[in-house]
Parts: sequence; structure tokens; C-alpha cells
Amino acid sequence: MHPQADIITFMEKTPEGKLRKSYPKRAMRHSVFSAMRVREPEIAFRLSRIRRFGLRFDEDFGFSKYVIGEGYIFLADAIKKGLTVMFVPEVISIHPAESTATMGSTDKNVMYSKGAMFRRALGPISLPFLLAFFLKKTVQRRIPPWKFLCYLFRGWFDYGRISSKNRGAKV
Repeated sequence: MHPQADIITFMEKTPEGKLRKSYPKRAMRHSVFSAMRVREPEIAFRLSRIRRFGLRFDEDFGFSKYVIGEGYIFLADAIKKGLTVMFVPEVISIHPAESTATMGSTDKNVMYSKGAMFRRALGPISLPFLLAFFLKKTVQRRIPPWKFLCYLFRGWFDYGRISSKNRGAKV
């Protein structure tokens, strides 16, 4: 179907048969920005290519130190390493409508983790994108915007401080 693709993302439905979100109508190549909308159950990949490029899921993300972001970071790392990441408009999974990301409107750990995710995936240049995300999502949040922004920035700054310490450490 798409032999050039190393990773393909697909559509997902709820158990009620509805699409989880709006998806593009046609197949497309992902960028680090379009990949932000992808959820883990929507991802399939060629294991041989993933191994050849030394790509791994970051163990600090996803029900770990940071409760979300493992799928997006995986895709962003793949795109940065030159792998071909495609979206194909076909359903491959069914998942309940609830998810960790939907808790982000009230859960401080999810908001904190989003800030760290932006920093990990995009580096220091992620700050304008973090602010754009904040502005877009503020309308959807059920907590005061200043509190949401504080959690996002705390995650962003903490990840930057931690990762700069680790860069100097020998492994």
C-alpha cells in the first residue's frame, strides 16, 4: 500500500462506531506538527526500520515521570531522523472515548507533562508552539488559564533543566 513508509498512522473509532476525532481525507506525510494529533493506538511501523535507525520510545514519557507524550515523541524523533511517517485514512483500532489526554483539561500532571513533551520533542524553539497550544486549549480548560499556563511552563522548564544536567553525565 505505502511501501516507502516506515511508520504509518491510521484512524481510530470509539466502541460506538464514531471516529475519535476529525482526520485528513487523504493519505499524507506527517510533519513534527501534524504528528502532535496522533495517539499511540493509531501507530504501526516496520520494526526493521525502527531498529536500523535506533529509534525507541522515551521511557520518561507515558505513565512514567511524564504521564503523556510517548507516541508524539516517538514520531517526532522518527521524522527528525529522516524516516517516512505517513497517515493513511483507514481505521485500525477501536478505543473508548476517554483517554489520558482528555484528563488534560483538569489534571495537573497531564498539563505539566505536556510542557515537558514540547521541550523534549522540539527543544528550546518549542516555546512559541507551547504558547500557541496554550491559547488554543485555554477555551477548553475548566481551570483558570493562569494555572494551566503555570503547569505547562513548569514542565517545560523542569525538563530543560533535567535534560541539560543529563547531557553532561556519562552513561
